Amino acid sequence: MPPQRVPPRRPGHQAPDTTLPLFDEAPSGLPLPLRPEVSVPCSAAFDNQDWRFTVDWDGMRAMLVVGAADESRLVDELGGDAGSSFPEILAAAAPLSGRTAVLDGVVAALDGDGRPDLAALCARLGPGLPSSAGQAAVYLATDLLHLDGAPLVAWPLDRRHQALAALLAPQARLQVPGWVSGHGRAFCEAAAERGLPAVLARLGDSPYRPAMASPERLRIALEERADAVVVGVVAAVPPSRQRRRPPIAALLLAEQVDGHLVDAGRVGAGLSQATEGWLWSLADTLTVLRPAVSSDAGAGEPVVWLRPALVATVRHHGRDAAGRLRMPSVVALRRDRDPARCVRRAPVPPPAETPVTGGFRPTVLHTLPFDAG
Repeated sequence: MPPQRVPPRRPGHQAPDTTLPLFDEAPSGLPLPLRPEVSVPCSAAFDNQDWRFTVDWDGMRAMLVVGAADESRLVDELGGDAGSSFPEILAAAAPLSGRTAVLDGVVAALDGDGRPDLAALCARLGPGLPSSAGQAAVYLATDLLHLDGAPLVAWPLDRRHQALAALLAPQARLQVPGWVSGHGRAFCEAAAERGLPAVLARLGDSPYRPAMASPERLRIALEERADAVVVGVVAAVPPSRQRRRPPIAALLLAEQVDGHLVDAGRVGAGLSQATEGWLWSLADTLTVLRPAVSSDAGAGEPVVWLRPALVATVRHHGRDAAGRLRMPSVVALRRDRDPARCVRRAPVPPPAETPVTGGFRPTVLHTLPFDAG
């Protein structure tokens, strides 16, 4: 792909605060952003020369923190240390020895065709879940936030991407996904044909906005999905001393609206026996007496209420008049997502279209090469 033009900064942009607070146990006192930048849902694909399009990779959002003397850490969006779950990614960062950096990206488990497999990834994160033997993970670096002692969050995205590509040599476990300038409609069509769930659009001259839902970072859904907090487990029969862990009939879901959890509907569980066992074990540590949502959800049913800590990624078929998810089905149950990020947001309209001339217009999307050996 030819080098991309770095557009000038738009007037009126205010540079964000580049002071990155110290993480308590970061190697060599490396800085970390408080929280990753968040995308905003967008209602439709669009063409615009100033925007960059890439796959919104299905996986665990994480910061890869690389220190001097081969010190590295993988930090999930809750601030937890995920390195022990993915030692192959920390090993891949070793060639950066002598440099310090903070990368934003996604940990994904890729199938043989280079497509992300979220269920396989979450099986590695949930002890007791059915394992995905032999399916190693890859870190897909999508941004560079700090390099050799200097914060880069005020740089335009295009400049950060150029620095990121120059920093990382291609390898199986640590990759920099490609992106396309301008041709958003064609990119979304190609991604949909590959069965990918979403495309990410980012403005080429935008700074990085830690902990913010940035209007310059748009997620274009190719299938209906949502992240919802699991606030209750509905048992098929009331739990008893003889049967503490009965089959699970449904999970009760909630989403954040104006800072409060509201009813997002229920998902008929359909979980494997191993997954139900893991979920009941987790419930032992999360059970609360009162529901986290104010609704009649679960009324008259044997419900074990949970404090908001577990997130379900679900497919759905739109929403009812109250905003609840219609006919959701579980894609993955996960502890790596921040429940505070399960926000119900109406999609924003796409930016105004501009003529797109030249450049690469995707008609077939080839996902990442991945050597599982």
